[in-house]
Amino acid sequence: MVSEKFFNKVFLGFIGFVVLTVLFLFFSFSRSIEIKNAEYVNKNLSENKEIESITNKFISLSNYEFDNSFSSIKDQIELFYIEPRTGSNMVKKRFEIKFKNQNPIKNITEGEKLFLKEKRDGNYEFIDDLSPIFLMVEQIDQRNAKIILEIDLKNLNILNGKEKINESFTVALSENTFNKEEMLGQYCFKVISESKFYGIDEFLRIYNNQKVNERVYRLETDGNLLFVNQEDRLIFKDGKWIKALETVNVMDYPIAVIKNIDDKSLKIDCWDTFSENKISLEISLVGKAQMSIKTDQISSLKKRTQSHISCMLDKQRVVLKEKDVLIKKENRWRLLKREASLEEIKCEEIFYFEKIENKNETNNLIGYFFNPTRTSFQKIEMPILSVENQRRIKKR
Repeated sequence: MVSEKFFNKVFLGFIGFVVLTVLFLFFSFSRSIEIKNAEYVNKNLSENKEIESITNKFISLSNYEFDNSFSSIKDQIELFYIEPRTGSNMVKKRFEIKFKNQNPIKNITEGEKLFLKEKRDGNYEFIDDLSPIFLMVEQIDQRNAKIILEIDLKNLNILNGKEKINESFTVALSENTFNKEEMLGQYCFKVISESKFYGIDEFLRIYNNQKVNERVYRLETDGNLLFVNQEDRLIFKDGKWIKALETVNVMDYPIAVIKNIDDKSLKIDCWDTFSENKISLEISLVGKAQMSIKTDQISSLKKRTQSHISCMLDKQRVVLKEKDVLIKKENRWRLLKREASLEEIKCEEIFYFEKIENKNETNNLIGYFFNPTRTSFQKIEMPILSVENQRRIKKR
């Protein structure tokens, strides 16, 4: 009799044989289908003399199918130009690119390949690994760039008479706002975002005898006054914004560049230290302050010496010489010392005694009243009594 133990061994061996046979047949059958599918795909692609378009075209790659509807890429891409930081030695143009409502954001230089992968929902995502589908960026102008989409057929061992197929479309460049909130959290950028823009400094223009088109503008940051013009560079140093000298390495500091100035606002581009993170700010013009002084409040002009005159200014007797500057503080006119910095003058009314001018054998005072924001002025021209005329008046 055959023992029970021997019977069990034979039975287990038979079961194992059946399992191995089934697995072998399943693997062979699957492999046969895979090869046939691959041959079918390659045959289909090789029979196409030319693939006219990638966009909205169903293409089978390898032994599985991709629905390469690249219109979704065209509609979903957001592209941002990274403007080089002033002082940067960056040669290649750089961009930030992302799919709308998706992360992450990818950095890409002009001409660099960025690889794509299709997701289960038919959309695409950027990947760091190599892929037969990739894109490149070429800038057209300041507002537009060209996206070049490409499929590498050679890499897929697909014979179609071509090594690759590609297509391009234009995308509008957007303003990069990703870092704005983060940068405004830094004290230096918070300060400059809260600056006061006073517009054209008419006092400084006249005081320096500049032409009308040589305009200088005033910007106040955290109580500090800056006289600026378009393309000026500011750096944040020792806790405040100052104008940068040409010899300063601006890469060592947060920097702001005055990009545009008009009658309504001042636009500034700011960069973080040692980085290409940038925000653009627009600072609106502060409303023009009115002058309280009236022309009839200056009277009794008398010549004291060859270089000095006296007059009543708003019921206050003052003695002046050419180029003197008076500022009104606490309702009294005070003489600004010659060595004092013009930056010390904040929001006070100003009277500037420019010169004595001789007209028709009469000496005339030429002066200017400026409103507190120095954006408007009133020219004064009044006759000065000579010493002889003063004596004649006294004799009468």
